[in-house]
Amino acid sequence: MEKTSVLVCHCGTLLGLGIESVLAPDEDFTLYSALPEDEAGLIRAIEQFKPDVVILGECTVISDKTTLAHLLIEFPLLRLVTVDLDNNWLHIYQSQAMWLDQASGLTSVIRNIRKPEENLIDNGSIG
Repeated sequence: MEKTSVLVCHCGTLLGLGIESVLAPDEDFTLYSALPEDEAGLIRAIEQFKPDVVILGECTVISDKTTLAHLLIEFPLLRLVTVDLDNNWLHIYQSQAMWLDQASGLTSVIRNIRKPEENLIDNGSIG
C-alpha cells in the first residue's frame, strides 16, 4: 500500500507540534512540516513536497476562501484540512470535477452531495 504524504503547516505552536506527534508514528503516512509565512510560501511548500494532504494549523496563511478554491484548482488531487480550534472542527476541502453531458445531470450531482450531518461519525469526528 502506498503511503499518504501529509504536509503539516503551522506556526511552531503546540497544536502544530501535537498534530505532528500524533501522525509521526503512523507508518501509513510520510510526514512533512512547514512554517510558511504567506500564501506564496504555502504554495512553494506544496510544490516542493507534493503532498496528498495539507493540514493548515490555527494560523493559516490562507486569507480567504477564494485562495482556497484556487489552490484546489491548481492542485486538483490535494486535500486540505483546516483546524478550527474554537469549535473543535476539522474542515476538509477537496476538488471534485464532474462531466455533465446534459443539463439534467446537474440534479443528480446536487442530490449526491453529502449533507454536513452525513459526514459525522459516532464519536463526533469527521468521516
